[in-house]
Amino acid sequence: MNQASGPPPFRLSQGIYQRLLRVYPARHRAEYGAAMAQLFRDQCRDAWQTSRHWGLAGLWLRTLSDLACTSILERMAALKERKTMTDKLASLFAFRVAPISTFLRVFILVFLLVFSGSIIVTYLLPESYASTARIKVEMIEHNTVGSPPADAPYDPYFIQTTFEIMQSEIVLRPVIEQLKLNEKWGKKYFARESLKTAETMELLRRFIQLVPVKNTQLIAITVYSDDKVEAAQIANAIAESYRDYRRESSSARERETWAGLERQSAAEQDRILTAQANVDSLKKKFNILESSDGAEATAENLESSVRKMSAQLEQLRQLPGAQMRQTLPSVINDGALTELLGKLNEAEQKYVQETNDYALSSAEVTRVASLIGTLNRQIDDRANGILAGMEVQLDSTRAAADTLAKQILQSKPNLETLPYWTAKQELGEAMEAHKLVLAKIESEKLASQMARPAPVEIVETAQPGFAPVRPNKPLNIVAGAVLGIFLGMGAGSIFGLMSLLAGKRPGRMAVAT
Repeated sequence: MNQASGPPPFRLSQGIYQRLLRVYPARHRAEYGAAMAQLFRDQCRDAWQTSRHWGLAGLWLRTLSDLACTSILERMAALKERKTMTDKLASLFAFRVAPISTFLRVFILVFLLVFSGSIIVTYLLPESYASTARIKVEMIEHNTVGSPPADAPYDPYFIQTTFEIMQSEIVLRPVIEQLKLNEKWGKKYFARESLKTAETMELLRRFIQLVPVKNTQLIAITVYSDDKVEAAQIANAIAESYRDYRRESSSARERETWAGLERQSAAEQDRILTAQANVDSLKKKFNILESSDGAEATAENLESSVRKMSAQLEQLRQLPGAQMRQTLPSVINDGALTELLGKLNEAEQKYVQETNDYALSSAEVTRVASLIGTLNRQIDDRANGILAGMEVQLDSTRAAADTLAKQILQSKPNLETLPYWTAKQELGEAMEAHKLVLAKIESEKLASQMARPAPVEIVETAQPGFAPVRPNKPLNIVAGAVLGIFLGMGAGSIFGLMSLLAGKRPGRMAVAT
């Protein structure tokens, strides 16, 4: 197969190579040009028969790098044979008759050098895989269970703080211990038995990339490694370690809250005991009548009943209708309401059975539906009646408490017994404060039985990557081509200008000719 025959890619490759041989000095081309062209034709024929277009592409990658290196060496060898700078420049530009030709040839040479260098470096760089785990992070901490405060301040540094914590020892140390990275990386990167935890941690931070997902509470944890399975394991281990850290932090704050409430309750109990002892002492000193004690106790009971009934009624009114109806029997022992709720339950069960057996428009289903509607109206009427009765009872109790309070106020002794009543008031305040603490404790107990949002939730586990993400071979090759174009244009312009200036000097035309 000669140069004039063969498929178009084959002939095109030979033509391009013939022109590229001009980057060699003229004496080198005269001595070795024919042999180099024949060798390239033979290699083209073998590559085409073996892999067609892919074979020619591989041949060109090898040929361009060799062409760039050997042409430079030959040019430098030719320069060394000249004694003067003028002779060296004349040899260097011996094949450049015009500045445009000089520009094109320098451009091609520099472009091929940069482009082939980018290809070589790209394929020599180690491959790296990436795996990403996503977590959802609650930005508002819950000191106790239940809903966060409505006026909780926004922390503009929350994300940055979270990133620093995720890269801190408290999160990364469990990851290193779980995956035994000290031993693995010591053998892998340093040919040692083991690394120190601080060394492994510093190396691990270089492989981690933390990025917040825009307009969400999600954080992407990306880990890079030359082992795709290891990258996924590390990303998942970091997500789990941070989740465990946040859980433990939340539990620690909750335990501290409980301890604070218990200390406050104990302090209020001591205050009550001290106040009670003071009241008993003043009672004996001023000979306070027992009947007055009975009135005070009655008034306190009435006030307590008013508070309890008021809170109970307020809570019932805040409940949704269906929940309020189910809660009333446990608050008020009303046989009629209990019976109606039982009938409603039976009717709803029967309605489910009837709709399974008959169409919705059938008489049986319609009759049961009508019965359910009637029972719902009766239950609502009964529930409203109970709430109205509770309100009337509350008003009556409040009125009795007010009346009794006025009577007690009117029956108080003169100013001589004022210390007793002051101590009595302090005792009442201490008891009220203790009740508030106990109420808060009960509230926390109730809230602890309710579901609360997890501080950290793993929404997506990391999976081993299918292909390496580093280096980005297409991007690197394109960047090498672009850089080669710019550098080639710059170098070509400089050498073209030098050729133009050299051509204008006396005697230069003779050299060029």
